[in-house]
Amino acid sequence: FFFHYKGYINNQLLISMRDGCAGFFTEQEVDNSGGIILKADALKKILSHGKFSSLVPVKKESFSDEKIEALRMGDLGKAFGKQFNKVKLGKHLKLPGKRMHLVDRVLKFDPFGGRFGLGTIIAQADIHPDEWFLTCHFIDDQVMPGTLMYECCAHALRIFTQRMGWVSDRDDVFYDVIENNESDLKCRGPVTPETKKARYEIEIKEMGYNPEPYIIADAHMFSDELRIVLYKNMGMKLVGLTKNNLDSFWRKQ
Repeated sequence: FFFHYKGYINNQLLISMRDGCAGFFTEQEVDNSGGIILKADALKKILSHGKFSSLVPVKKESFSDEKIEALRMGDLGKAFGKQFNKVKLGKHLKLPGKRMHLVDRVLKFDPFGGRFGLGTIIAQADIHPDEWFLTCHFIDDQVMPGTLMYECCAHALRIFTQRMGWVSDRDDVFYDVIENNESDLKCRGPVTPETKKARYEIEIKEMGYNPEPYIIADAHMFSDELRIVLYKNMGMKLVGLTKNNLDSFWRKQ
């Protein structure tokens, strides 16, 4: 079936979606779908114009379960190293936990990698059959909701930006979507109770200031080794910050 919608708050347009297409499929049909199948052109390296300069020294690395848990607690020194020892995060910038614990570890952080050469992050989560987001879904259809799949990728993108130095100790700074940023979402498979690992591979396409820090990326999600989601032009910004704010913050560290 096909669908579209517009979402309003107090008569103000908040979100719109067009060209939606969905359907109901048997487990066998889903198993035989092959997931998201990318053509060769979609895997080719693309040279980007210019490079983004991080606010702190960066390198290829990974972050263990313990380091990601430290990030949830706001301990950036333990998570990222001594250059972050004195950093205290504002209350809206900590990586969510409890029911929104969606990342267990980062397998790869590469500030110069990815298809566009502007950086990539690969994060992973362990999936258990009794996860709340599986058991609370429709009867006989225990899958991770699509909105939560987006949130998984957003958490990985948060980690990338923080490691690049986009942090603040102010409580009035928060993450938000980018206005008028058109995205494209395809989903060709589920995360189910049989899934052991979910993986989020994020490739940075653009990163800059306008004047707030913003980032645009393509996000790929995997159920074990099957690519099930492709989210093109996923956008995020840090509301309440500018490049001058960040430069001033790091000069004081």
